[in-house]
Amino acid sequence: MPTIAIGTANFGMQYGVVNTDGRLSKKSVEEILALAKSRGVTCLDTANAYGESQKILGEIDVRDWRIISKISSVPPGCIDVPAYVRTQISLILDSLKVSEFDTVLVHNAKDLMGDFGEQVFEEIQKAQSKGQVRKIGVSIYDPNDLELLTNRFDLDLVQAPINVLDNRLHDSGWLDRLVSTGTEVHARSVFLQGVLLSTDAQNNSFFKPWKSTFEKWNSFCEATRNAPLMNCIKHVNSYDGVSHAVVGINSAQNLSEVFDAFSEPPQRISGNDFCADSQLINPATWSI
Repeated sequence: MPTIAIGTANFGMQYGVVNTDGRLSKKSVEEILALAKSRGVTCLDTANAYGESQKILGEIDVRDWRIISKISSVPPGCIDVPAYVRTQISLILDSLKVSEFDTVLVHNAKDLMGDFGEQVFEEIQKAQSKGQVRKIGVSIYDPNDLELLTNRFDLDLVQAPINVLDNRLHDSGWLDRLVSTGTEVHARSVFLQGVLLSTDAQNNSFFKPWKSTFEKWNSFCEATRNAPLMNCIKHVNSYDGVSHAVVGINSAQNLSEVFDAFSEPPQRISGNDFCADSQLINPATWSI
């Protein structure tokens, strides 16, 4: 069963379609991290693309946390890819005020799949040889990308979406394949950026084509007498091959609710009961 990794996007920016309060205050972040540490949570998921998230974490002091961070996508027309990667890794180290961190993920899998993929990976390996980073991985949206990625690169960690509407990593067989080769797997988008938890978000005009999907989901939660958050976590916890579930937290109280949900028995929920439309399950395609 997965353990919790704290997602930190909303520590440094307004993140998620249900977020109307903006980024969290430094005090709220400190309260969340203090409670997380007291309950044995050791992993933080962050990125250069998350606004001032890493700067805030550096001010708080996270040297004793396991840090998973991501380098931003190589910009179009970049003429020196290795230099760009070096700058990205330096930005992580400087912002977090650390000399090393656990894992660097390539935030955009296409950076490894394209013509300069080897340059990106080799430059990260150089940082690894210097002791700046221990593990190398990638964040993906589509498990179909893994065939090319795993053929070209030796990945320590893969982060992928898993939620009640998106079971592709498991259904494709890739979860088992990754685990069998010793690759660590982290699940993200457990709440689909909070949409699975919020009827207000579901009523956004963008989601109108999937009205029946959310009606079925909400009816399911009512029938089980569980809050949507509980069912989302019980679902991701049913995947034994997943090492960590990355969960965005809005407050210490919210984290307490997450801990309560993690203490409940796992329950697999079939996405076929609802919907697996790629336009819905991939937030990168949303126009909200």
